[in-house]
Amino acid sequence: MEQISDIHYTIFGLLAGCGWVSQSLLGLLDYSYSYRTRALKTLLDKQLIRKSGKGRNKAYALAAKGRHFLTNYNAHRYRHEVMEMTKQLARHPERSVQRGDAAAFLSLGGFSIHPDDKPAFPAYTPPLPDGPGRRNLYRNTQTHRYPGQPDGTIYRRRLTAVNCYYDALFLKELAVDRTGVSYSRACGALLTPSCLLRVYHSRDVAMKFHSTGEHNFQCLLLSPKIFTGYLPEEQNAALIFGADFTAAQHILEYNLAGHSSRMPLSAKKKGGRGYPSWQGFLVREISRGLFPQLEPSRWCFEEGGYTVYILAALNLAQIDLAIQMVQGNSGRKVRIVCLDWQVPLFRQLLEPFAGQRDLWLTKLPAGFVEGLLQREKEYWEGADEGIL
Repeated sequence: MEQISDIHYTIFGLLAGCGWVSQSLLGLLDYSYSYRTRALKTLLDKQLIRKSGKGRNKAYALAAKGRHFLTNYNAHRYRHEVMEMTKQLARHPERSVQRGDAAAFLSLGGFSIHPDDKPAFPAYTPPLPDGPGRRNLYRNTQTHRYPGQPDGTIYRRRLTAVNCYYDALFLKELAVDRTGVSYSRACGALLTPSCLLRVYHSRDVAMKFHSTGEHNFQCLLLSPKIFTGYLPEEQNAALIFGADFTAAQHILEYNLAGHSSRMPLSAKKKGGRGYPSWQGFLVREISRGLFPQLEPSRWCFEEGGYTVYILAALNLAQIDLAIQMVQGNSGRKVRIVCLDWQVPLFRQLLEPFAGQRDLWLTKLPAGFVEGLLQREKEYWEGADEGIL
């Protein structure tokens, strides 16, 4: 078909796995704005995709012609049951865009979302010994092609559930009493070597949870219907997505005001891979770069008359402790270290204290994380095992 190129197939792949995807999230694709806009217009004009919303609320999903096109392109990967799954994910755009964006964000970050790229339930991960053997938690992939199809893409398949994302729509179907989990606002679940995460999309506001629904959803994740074998030590973590830091700021401010004693683990604005203990690795590397004379394993320490907090991992529990310290110790000098794109969050949190305390906000350069990620990738992933 004329004018169908790589960018179109990239968009197709996201929509097939996620249902609805917002225009703002598609802006994260590695294409220019004008090229991406032309590609979306081409797919809309050919009635291969459909649109919902206006302005910044625009979102896209596969149309019937688009599903048929993908099935002709790769009858195995985009078979009938997968297309039915896509239809189910895209059934209610007003409720599905946030869920689709969470899945698309994780897909762009290197996590597996398509049914052919991850194990079915119950998903088994063999227990592994401590030490170097833990690298096999991440080296759980093989590459493969679909023979006899026009689609010549080389895909990556994970052999265990580690670094796989599962949508809540299908997780809830496995509950004995589906009404027990229906009130959970989780978009899905992500298993990484370090954490079992319930994934949420904030809609850029402070979220209100139905405690019974969230508890029942967590119990479902820990049941043998979902994951068996290896589970990380942290099994009660939350990963929160949003277009900005509004939700994270509200959650922190709500907690600092004494309204809640329960704190989600982390918030994300930009994607990343789920390497084991990546937060500790990030803290150590930042500490080595800025404070080479100190023990590099701590996120909070005293240096040069300042209490230093390394908060680049956006661990909300650590941020909460740091801001409480600022709030309760007017005479203490505080230095907070973060990444350049995180500065707006910390400026907002520190603004009430800016005129009364010696506060130093240190931002790391935009490309700082890329070098760390490459080293993590080489250590944990190694080389692919070959094409199936």
